[in-house]
Amino acid sequence: YALVGDTVALADNLMTQSSVTGLSTDQLQEYAYMAELVDTDVSTITGSLTKLTNNMQSASNGTGDAYKAFQQLGIDVTNADGSLRDANDVFDEAIDKLGAMENQTERDALTMDIFGKSGKELNPIIDAGSEAIEGFRKEAYEMGYVLDNDTLEALGGIDDSMQRLKNTG
Repeated sequence: YALVGDTVALADNLMTQSSVTGLSTDQLQEYAYMAELVDTDVSTITGSLTKLTNNMQSASNGTGDAYKAFQQLGIDVTNADGSLRDANDVFDEAIDKLGAMENQTERDALTMDIFGKSGKELNPIIDAGSEAIEGFRKEAYEMGYVLDNDTLEALGGIDDSMQRLKNTG
């Protein structure tokens, strides 16, 4: 019962976090899997992605510290048509460019300009690089860690039913 309860609560939480962060449930599960393996908290990753998206918007207007950081790293935040690039692609590119920097202090400063104050907590991911990130993404599927949307919705429905039963009691 406890295992089922934990599993359905996890599914419900994933769907809620997907709605809050704008990341797909697949992406959230991929990042959660990676976070466990590189000893980083998944909320740090999702918070950093949220901050990255905000900073991409302001950088696309040519303002802010993130604009300067993206320029210094040679990262375009917009597509040729002026629309914002996919945040996950920019995330991966930033991870690699930051990982290639030799000056740790400068790297940390640029990391915080792009990802916010908690950006320094991404250092294990930066050290791993985007190739490792992609490897973790693939491995999450191979290990059966990523549940498909139909399964998550079914588990979320069970969680709702369990909550109703609990509230009735």
